[in-house]
Amino acid sequence: MQRVLVGLWLMLSIAFAQVCDAEEPLSKRQLPSSYRYVFIIDTSASMMGQGDGAGRVVFPKVKSELRNFLSRVPPDTLVTIQTFDQGPGPQRSFRLPAQRAELNRYIEGLKATGQRTYVYATLLKVLRELALSSDVATSIYLFTDGQDNDPGPLTMADVAKEYRLRRGAYDWLYYITLGLSTPPDVGAALRNTPGSRALSAAPNQVPRLSEVALRPALIDLGNLFGVGSTQRDLELRTQGGQSPLVLEVSAPSIERHGSFLEVSPEQLSGSGAHSLRFSLRNPDSLPYGSYSASLCLKAGPNTLVRPGALQVKLTYHPPGEYLLKALQTQERLDLPRGQSAALRFRLEGSEWAKEPVRVSVKGLPEGLEARLNGEPGPVTLRPGEELRVELRNNGFGSGKMASPALSVQLPAGSIGAPEVPLATLRQPLTLGEQLLRWLPWLALLLALLLLLWRWTAAQNAPWATVTLVGPPPKCQETTRKLRGKRPVDLGKLFEQPELRGIKLTGSRGQNPQVEYPLHLELKVGKNLLEPKDRIQMGETVTISEGGKELGNFSLGRIRGR
Repeated sequence: MQRVLVGLWLMLSIAFAQVCDAEEPLSKRQLPSSYRYVFIIDTSASMMGQGDGAGRVVFPKVKSELRNFLSRVPPDTLVTIQTFDQGPGPQRSFRLPAQRAELNRYIEGLKATGQRTYVYATLLKVLRELALSSDVATSIYLFTDGQDNDPGPLTMADVAKEYRLRRGAYDWLYYITLGLSTPPDVGAALRNTPGSRALSAAPNQVPRLSEVALRPALIDLGNLFGVGSTQRDLELRTQGGQSPLVLEVSAPSIERHGSFLEVSPEQLSGSGAHSLRFSLRNPDSLPYGSYSASLCLKAGPNTLVRPGALQVKLTYHPPGEYLLKALQTQERLDLPRGQSAALRFRLEGSEWAKEPVRVSVKGLPEGLEARLNGEPGPVTLRPGEELRVELRNNGFGSGKMASPALSVQLPAGSIGAPEVPLATLRQPLTLGEQLLRWLPWLALLLALLLLLWRWTAAQNAPWATVTLVGPPPKCQETTRKLRGKRPVDLGKLFEQPELRGIKLTGSRGQNPQVEYPLHLELKVGKNLLEPKDRIQMGETVTISEGGKELGNFSLGRIRGR
């Protein structure tokens, strides 16, 4: 009998290993964020070999398997233990890993001394008390070495109906019989119940429980046109016994065209990240378009795999070409502090540019703010959609320049510019800032003007006075100032044409030099002056022509100098 049961168990293992669980949800549902384990344990005396006629003691092995399976669980896992015999027994819950020591002590203290096996009543109680949660994956494991012998009207069909009503997306129910075949009513009720499985262990044996959790639920291969293969990572978390995981791709929409999608390696084991390579075979016969497939994850019957299948999507077409086109071009933009400017773009694409692109702003200095379609960004755009970029200057620096750009994250395998420059921005100087910037130059200019003025003033400064006394009998007296370093013509100075040619050249503190034409005579007293002679201040110089006196002049000092 034992050999028959072992053979049956092996056949069940092979059968389950060949099934890709089509009932398991794929990418449309979020993967669970936490886990809950419920162990429903038969504590009737037969579990300790009493009354079964064979003396098979399996209860200690059940407890050992519980400790082994729960030795490594995700953080914040809830574990509930529900015992039963003639009806549901005590129930205790533990939060792991914080309460692991308490859990182990409780498992160690469990005893199997009951008389009957009320399986269905206990299952219904547990199912009705479980709080429904879409983000918690619940695994229910029932261990029993007998069949339900409750005289009441409950059936396994009632249990299966309640389970179908309450089952979450990633919940599983394992009905494990120890040392006997699965009861026919149990097998019939669970055969068409999603997320359930009946296991039968050989006499005096307890199956090694194993769970494998995978992420992500959706594998996007991108565009395989001209590539043929691509690599993606798959994260595995194993718990309990180590069971190899067999991978197989199911892709009817691809295979009907004579093409095939393959995955390698075909077998995984152990926790951690695993790199998978997906290869598209015979792609020339595949029409352009988008395709989906399933990555089936197969393991033995005592290994629970979540999810049982992963959705794989891919496209096969020439690369999409994208262009983020500026609707208004402005190579340079003056943006005063506190003001904003808006630029508009439109995303254009070729026939196969159907995926969205992700757009953000790069190269923003501190003080320059950008909003994309009213949001801080990044934003997602599809071909045909417009993008409004609002730039606000909160003060990135007077006179400074900034050259921000749009960063365009394109879909894998597509063609397009990864960066689109925005206008070169400048924060113009205010009038006060401009004055401050030019202040050193203005000061220098003022100093130069002052020097020029002083030089000009020095050039035209008076250095003496000259008093002209006209000829007798009037002897009209007129006084003028002698200025500059150039020779001063007395004829022009006093507007006397007959005196033209008499020139005085001098400077402050020096006796001037005199020049005159040869037809005139200049005397100081009785002494005749020669051209280039110098005249003393206060001397009277008589001017005559042909013995006729034309007047005289004398020089005086400038007062106050």
